[in-house]
Amino acid sequence: MSATVLLPEVLWAQTDKLIYLTVKVADLKKEETNFLPSSVKFLGSTEDKTYGFELDLYDEYDVEGSRKSFTAQRIFLVLKKRDDAQEYWPRLQKAGKKPTYLKIDFSRWRDEDDEDTKEVDSGLMDFGNDMPDMGGDYSDEDVSEEEGEGEEGEALPNYKTVDEAMEHIKTESDKLTEATGEKTAE
Repeated sequence: MSATVLLPEVLWAQTDKLIYLTVKVADLKKEETNFLPSSVKFLGSTEDKTYGFELDLYDEYDVEGSRKSFTAQRIFLVLKKRDDAQEYWPRLQKAGKKPTYLKIDFSRWRDEDDEDTKEVDSGLMDFGNDMPDMGGDYSDEDVSEEEGEGEEGEALPNYKTVDEAMEHIKTESDKLTEATGEKTAE
């Protein structure tokens, strides 16, 4: 394994109750994610590379209520905001400067002043954006079209709890595994 720790691509989005982080690392063999009250630490490895990052978050979150799920291609983190927390954070990190590896997940992003914010939320496991057309039918309403091509105002699930979001992760992960033969990392 390499001694150099590389930075993976990290996508993020939020709702009034949850923060979604997707860490993209192909062929991940091993990973360790630490949920701390005001930060998230990730360290993972493939056969020949090591990836890692630490994010000092804008506000504290509910560590016990947060969850993760992963496949060989991605790590999905769902952080539950504290009940007394500000509904929408103005940014993900405490510091104002955004790291180059951190990007907004526009396929899941909703502004707090959107009219339909309470009805529309993240389709957390939209694998369609990263997969070529495999001939499968991915027309379910909880799986959006190609990034930026979904219908405006399209209703997506509004997860009230981390468990609901994680159940959706598992379902969509199983669909992807079945459609592509990708092995799910345990």
